[in-house]
Amino acid sequence: MDIMKTRLLALGLLPFALPAHAALIDLGKAGQFGLFAFGNASVANSDVENAVAVGGNLAISGGYSINAKHHDVGGYALVVGRDVNWPQGGGSISGTSYAGGNWYAPSYLAKPATGASPVDFAAEKARLSLLSSDLSRVKTSAVTTQQWGGLNITGSNSQVEFINLSASQLSGANAMRLVSGFSGDATLVFNISGKSASLSNFDSSSLFNSYQGRALFNFYEAESITINGTSPHASILAPLATLSGQNGHIQGNVIVNNFTGGTWGSLQVNDNPFRAVNASQFTPAVPEPETWALMGLGMTSILLARRKSKKTR
Repeated sequence: MDIMKTRLLALGLLPFALPAHAALIDLGKAGQFGLFAFGNASVANSDVENAVAVGGNLAISGGYSINAKHHDVGGYALVVGRDVNWPQGGGSISGTSYAGGNWYAPSYLAKPATGASPVDFAAEKARLSLLSSDLSRVKTSAVTTQQWGGLNITGSNSQVEFINLSASQLSGANAMRLVSGFSGDATLVFNISGKSASLSNFDSSSLFNSYQGRALFNFYEAESITINGTSPHASILAPLATLSGQNGHIQGNVIVNNFTGGTWGSLQVNDNPFRAVNASQFTPAVPEPETWALMGLGMTSILLARRKSKKTR
């Protein structure tokens, strides 16, 4: 093999020899909404402070407020893929709505936009399911012990701390304590295994006050999550789960398959979106765009060299 061919081969294989680098943990378009459900949602007598997106049907009873903080996404406060059923009214939508199906709501609410959906729910579900799965494979960087019914967690002073727990650990805990080893500007990613999880009378508000917008609960296996009398000050990523709750509020994004917000004293979703962050420990399963670009550059160089060689023969 001559020197030219060796150089071209090296260029073509360059993307595969690149060292691992920090990858971005980003909830993307779904993370711009306060509540994002791929399937259906049923809510009552509460609110979501930011915009709402529901891929299936949305049922609302009693007074309910959507997007009071006026954080539209693509010009919309509410995006629903199918039907909206809000027979009683008594609430508000601060911004423009879109409905892909029937709109059954009080006349004081403006009629929704129709036509092509501004959100590709299938694409978002595929992307976020992959993200959730990729995050779950990152090795824990913290040590967790149980004491007096609570969880004591010691970090590693990493910029992004990965804390791997089981749903049974989380469900059985009455408190969570960050003992030491956490920098003040760290991001906390909790990878939680198990098909079913519950949080009951578990207040994490004081725990995560210093990490607002930088705490994420990744329920990568959960099909059912119950929150009762609890106020997680963290975002929730659970692409397979139906999340139901009463008497609490979530201070962050909620990204789930289905959402049931309860009836009286129902679950509230407040404005504190998860902030994208680079994590040195995190490597997505699919090459990133810049890697594909390098691969394309290498292959193009090889093809051009071959074409030039044929012309000179």
